[in-house]
Amino acid sequence: MKQKKNYYEVLGLSRDASLEDIKKSYRSLSKKYHPDLYKQADADTKFKEVQEAFEVLSDPNKRSQYDRMGHNFNNQGFSSGFEDFQNSNFDEFEDIFSSFFGKRKSRNQSHKGKDHNIQLNISFMEAVLGTQKLIEFYIQENCDKCDGTGAKNKNDVRVMH
Repeated sequence: MKQKKNYYEVLGLSRDASLEDIKKSYRSLSKKYHPDLYKQADADTKFKEVQEAFEVLSDPNKRSQYDRMGHNFNNQGFSSGFEDFQNSNFDEFEDIFSSFFGKRKSRNQSHKGKDHNIQLNISFMEAVLGTQKLIEFYIQENCDKCDGTGAKNKNDVRVMH
């Protein structure tokens, strides 16, 4: 079994690093080693190491356990969360990473819309027996031609400083 790297070394930090330092290093390294951006064969491995190190060091309880016991703390009821990483559904991470790296759509990928929250009052009996309600609401979408700028086409957009 391969020896795990020191989490502080993975993030390039000292043991007395602040939570802000940990977050800053994580953001930088997760962007650097993201498999969509880092085209080396070991991209997936490095990205997972950064994720795992951040998961432990950003949680005060896990960090304390790790500082006392090293990687053995996982045997004490903690889990790194990456045992089934290969079988994970990445939909939850998609929104997080799109905020870091911007949206990336392939030709065969459908576009996910934004979540909309609507408050609807129903009676107790409707809740118990079930009901159907017609809900109408307006959403604002950017058009494909101008991306919401109002220009005749995307080439007419000028950035003002």
